[in-house]
Amino acid sequence: MSFFFKKAKNLSERINEWNRKSKIMIIGHRDGDGISATSVLLQGLKKLGFLKIIPHILLSPDLDNLDSLLREYSPKYVLTCDIGSEFAPILKEHVSDYLITDHHPNKSGVYGERQLNCIEFGLNDEIDASGSTTAFSLIKYLFDNSFWETNTGKVILAYAISGAISDFQFQKKTGTINEVILNMAKVYEAVRVTTDISLFGRGLYPVYITINRSGIPGFSDYHFCRDIINSTIKPKDGDYWRRIIDLNKEEKQQLVNIIINRIISIAKTDVKKFLKKEVISPVYDLEALRGWDCTKNPDGRFSLDPREILHRINYCCRLGHWDLALTLLNDQKVPTEILNRIEELHKLGDQEVAEALEAYNNGVLPIKTACEGKVVMIDFSDYIFYDEVGVVAGVIMKQNRDLEIVLSSCQMDKTGQYKVSVRAHEKIWEMIDQDTEFADAKKVYQKTKNESKTDIQYGGHRFAMSGYLQKDVIPNLFKNMVDYYKTLS
Repeated sequence: MSFFFKKAKNLSERINEWNRKSKIMIIGHRDGDGISATSVLLQGLKKLGFLKIIPHILLSPDLDNLDSLLREYSPKYVLTCDIGSEFAPILKEHVSDYLITDHHPNKSGVYGERQLNCIEFGLNDEIDASGSTTAFSLIKYLFDNSFWETNTGKVILAYAISGAISDFQFQKKTGTINEVILNMAKVYEAVRVTTDISLFGRGLYPVYITINRSGIPGFSDYHFCRDIINSTIKPKDGDYWRRIIDLNKEEKQQLVNIIINRIISIAKTDVKKFLKKEVISPVYDLEALRGWDCTKNPDGRFSLDPREILHRINYCCRLGHWDLALTLLNDQKVPTEILNRIEELHKLGDQEVAEALEAYNNGVLPIKTACEGKVVMIDFSDYIFYDEVGVVAGVIMKQNRDLEIVLSSCQMDKTGQYKVSVRAHEKIWEMIDQDTEFADAKKVYQKTKNESKTDIQYGGHRFAMSGYLQKDVIPNLFKNMVDYYKTLS
């Protein structure tokens, strides 16, 4: 890891040599980690005095669009983040200087003198470093320690951590780049970490809705969930529904007791293990963003949970509005019309996902099953925007814990191109070697690509990843996934 930071420091010195008045383009990846990483660089470059910064978001690898962008904007310098491990040949043709920060492997295994990538140093791209913490590693050497005590410094630290959380990077492994930067964020009070009820929605939804949507066994019935929780815990403060973060210590224990008693009554599972893994765990609050509009909920209250902040960011990106996502994350005060538009996109995304789930539950979608129903493939074409297939798959897995691998697909255009997302249950993650460089769903996509002899593009991590392929290739992808699952069983 020390060699990684040494290279980061050396590369940062190149930025100090760049002309502040020349055009510099930041190219980031279109997801929560990529938007966070882009924000790290954007805030840092502004503070360094760069006057012509052009941020742009691409869907990896997107080499054709990269070439078009460089021709259109003619930047002198380029910085990439959470994307770009394959970009060097094109960047060399178009710009005076460039730096690539990424944490994804490339085909050649050679990363070059102008790329900062944890893979080069034998580190794991899914545990050791995210796109945002990699970008931060470059930026941090451009400022002295006193800068990180300023508001802008703390905000940059918060973005570094938000991207890693979005990428599911904070696992129990110690001695990682992520951990080094998290400790720094805690020292400068940019991020607060506590052990608490960690369910998504803790700062966003009423308590009973958060529990209802959590996937905890026994709480899928909306009316039951509402009645049992609201009869035990005070549901409102005035006109506001109370959230988990609004509960006091005693009320949180009451909520945990409700969960324990329900699980014991209906599920054959180790309650203590379940609580530790899925209910009570570290939560991260981005204290540096307190008072920023990106933390504001529709009811006017705030949530500092990065998952809930990036929930809206991701919907903006999936629906083609990454510019709104960057505005929300980088402007402390956002115009009302933009906030309203972002909320419209959020509601639209939620509505499409809800309709797709209803179609799935009603059995009207094309579906293929294997391994006694533990592995399924579902076609959501005509029901959702193609970029939401991963969201739907994740929710389905929460609802049905008997499913272990879900492949969800959606047609992208009339050419027959599909996006296919793979999601797996936690038990699958536990079966596999987390230090394997080319593990899990990546193996399956690569095998399918080799067999089909077509240009299948794919990216992501372990069993939370997506690919782009023709319809006639999808059955073979499913077959290969089933074969891989059988080796785990």
